[in-house]
Amino acid sequence: MRKSKALRRTAVLGLTAAALGLGALNAPFAAAETYWTADGEGSWVEYRSSGDQFWVHDSQADGYSAAVQYQFEDQKIVTLVNDRGVNTSKHFVRDFPEIGNIQFRACRHKTSTGKVSGCGKWVHADTSS
Repeated sequence: MRKSKALRRTAVLGLTAAALGLGALNAPFAAAETYWTADGEGSWVEYRSSGDQFWVHDSQADGYSAAVQYQFEDQKIVTLVNDRGVNTSKHFVRDFPEIGNIQFRACRHKTSTGKVSGCGKWVHADTSS
């Protein structure tokens, strides 16, 4: 079960020289990617600034779709919906300016009404990759 608080995580992508059995001179640089997560009722969201990508995960069989609401700077709030059902994820790619801030939160979405509910706290992130 996922924790209900938002987390900022850093994932290291790439292999170390030891894992490859290579000497120090042949070791590749490990690339680090920062991403943020947000939790809501029956849903959770990942945002990666590299490529401005959202993954919206539906984690509960509750008759609702999972959704993310985001706002770049002071622009209008946008809602993206994963309508694929429980235990699925949907990937969305946006194109934000490299210098800026967004806020986002995970929510439930009722397709018949278009309304969101059960939203978690807003998570603040930067768009620089």
